[in-house]
Amino acid sequence: MVLSRFQKISWFQLFKYIIYLLLAVNVYLFFNEEFSATTFRFEHGVSLSEIIVAYSATIDTATWVVLLIIFEFETYVIPDENLKGKLMWFLNGMSILCYIIIVYSFYAYIQKYLWTLDFQLLPDINSICNFKGQSWLLELDFFEEITNDNCATLSSATEFYGIPEQHIITDQASLQLTKNLALNDVLNAAAWLLVVLVLEVDVWMQTYSILKNKIYKLNYALKIIAYSALLLAAIYWGYTGKGLDFWDAFLWIVAFLFIEMNLFKWQHEKVEELEKLSNTE
Repeated sequence: MVLSRFQKISWFQLFKYIIYLLLAVNVYLFFNEEFSATTFRFEHGVSLSEIIVAYSATIDTATWVVLLIIFEFETYVIPDENLKGKLMWFLNGMSILCYIIIVYSFYAYIQKYLWTLDFQLLPDINSICNFKGQSWLLELDFFEEITNDNCATLSSATEFYGIPEQHIITDQASLQLTKNLALNDVLNAAAWLLVVLVLEVDVWMQTYSILKNKIYKLNYALKIIAYSALLLAAIYWGYTGKGLDFWDAFLWIVAFLFIEMNLFKWQHEKVEELEKLSNTE
């Protein structure tokens, strides 16, 4: 039974669930970060169609937490004999809903990157103090209002870029960093889409006892590529000083390593079952 699993939680399992809890806390941290950014980027408020772009990291992370819990139930908590019928349909339905939101979040990350391409060189302006009252873009999702007190210290550049209709200004260095971070978000989201694809194939093969074939080997190779891309994305966030993004990426990699360990254990149990069946025959 499911309850008996929880009654026998080891220190390892406790550590795993603490990681999951920390990921849930990150949803709140991302919301705070993006809520602050919306006041600068969306001067007239966030419309319903813009919510996914304004809160892409928050929605994406929250959805991933739900999907992570589903994977945990499928690969560890629920015994094989109970993973069928209405319960299986419910888990599959929840997974499909999560995938729809995750793909939509991926689209939102692309939109954020495309937004960084809208910045244009502002001609005949060589001082940031000309933009008092407007918003200064420090990096992706981080803004500061330009005032008399800070205008001389925000940048020493003599060329500036902006989106006039949004009253957002920045310099070449900040704009390039913003583009790089936005592109890193896109690549990271694409890598995670690949991860869930190979994990779903893994779960399917485990469920139907398809343990060794060409699909299994291809899946393993794609998994190595995906996790390598995620590791590189995390390293870049750490290199650029994006502490929350680096911490979140690190936690997610650890969390899905736990899922991989669940799958490995599940596979081992499947192999033992098949060997027992073959011996009895």
